[in-house]
Amino acid sequence: MRNPGMKPIMFAALLAFAFQSAGCLPILVPRKVMTQPEGTVRVVSKETAAPLSEASVTVARYHVAPTPTEDEEEPLQRWTISSNEEGEAHFTFESKREWVMPLMMHGVPFRAWVVCAAAEDHIPKLMRWHDESNDDAAKRIQSGQESLPTLLIELEPGSGETCEERFTTNPMYRELD
Repeated sequence: MRNPGMKPIMFAALLAFAFQSAGCLPILVPRKVMTQPEGTVRVVSKETAAPLSEASVTVARYHVAPTPTEDEEEPLQRWTISSNEEGEAHFTFESKREWVMPLMMHGVPFRAWVVCAAAEDHIPKLMRWHDESNDDAAKRIQSGQESLPTLLIELEPGSGETCEERFTTNPMYRELD
């Protein structure tokens, strides 16, 4: 005599095996993600090494992987503050909860943060500040336990493309300064 409950169990097991073999098992898992890193950006003149007060410092968060769609080419988020008398701009840690699917090939997004600094009579500069990764130091930064090391940005005298113009194309896919 056959067990009538066996058929649905076998079907579920075969379905799970098929998904796993294809590299995907859609199970949602919550995680806390950093939406703004904590740290300091110091802006100075490359010519004189003097701090640049009132420099505009913008941190932008970009989607890097899986490969972004056209909608994700723009920054996910952006924060702009002015530097103080010492040329420093301080950012505070922010996070949120998101749902990911770690058992799917492209179920966990990867992000990076870039900084653009601009000051009057200086050429704006765009630099990468942090990439999400799984090493211990990155995990401490991403959890808010540790600040990012101070990022020094040296601006050259002159004029050039604005930070707004630099952010229009995802800087993850082009050379940074």
